[in-house]
Amino acid sequence: MSRGKRFLLFCECTLQIVAHRFSLSLSSGGKIVSRVIAVSIPDHQELWSSPVLPGESLGSPVVYQTRSNQTYIALTHNSDMLMGQTNETVRSGHFTLLRADNGQVVWTESELTRIESPVGYGPPGIASSPVFGNYNGGLHNQNDLVAWTNSDERGRGNLGNTFAFQLPMNFLGTENEVSNLASVILKTVRWTATVQPVFGTKGRSMFIGASGNQMRGWTGNSKFEEHADWSSDLSTNGTNYQLGRWYM
Repeated sequence: MSRGKRFLLFCECTLQIVAHRFSLSLSSGGKIVSRVIAVSIPDHQELWSSPVLPGESLGSPVVYQTRSNQTYIALTHNSDMLMGQTNETVRSGHFTLLRADNGQVVWTESELTRIESPVGYGPPGIASSPVFGNYNGGLHNQNDLVAWTNSDERGRGNLGNTFAFQLPMNFLGTENEVSNLASVILKTVRWTATVQPVFGTKGRSMFIGASGNQMRGWTGNSKFEEHADWSSDLSTNGTNYQLGRWYM
């Protein structure tokens, strides 16, 4: 499936009832699960439905393409997970890559494998056909770049991370290549977000609406691991504004 073919992607979230059998009792609990559904345009025929994914999806899935015209679907989703050592329930984000032709999972990664105290992810933003990945290790890589943030306290948290994912150059999708995939932790920041990052200048700049009515931006003069070189306070006379989706 190429980027030129028109299709619609959306996520369906449902409450799945799961029964847990113990020694003499049966207790039922509910958990949120998601799946991605692709629908053709303009005839509105369902093309495929992905396997059930744990948790609630964030924002819209993004169409990801490599320089060699391999196409995938990328999304973030959050689920509540039980920590074995402490028996504590934590919210962990997941980043998942699906095949664009049939919706099957190519690779998925849990936030628990990246940071010690997971808090969940925000929705993904994508830089399509960037001139390069504007981070250490991304030079000369013109595959699409996906970025997202932590979303602690539904974007009201004051400590999080920014993340990125870019398939390696000359990626063929072999089992060995897939096993070595990993997201990149760009930077630890003193904010979180509930909206996707927005890219400009062919992937060299990135802007994020952050908690505390702030905006942060990397304008192309610094790598995404460095401090944002632009910021703006959206508060006026003590009034707090709700950040929504925005474009450039």
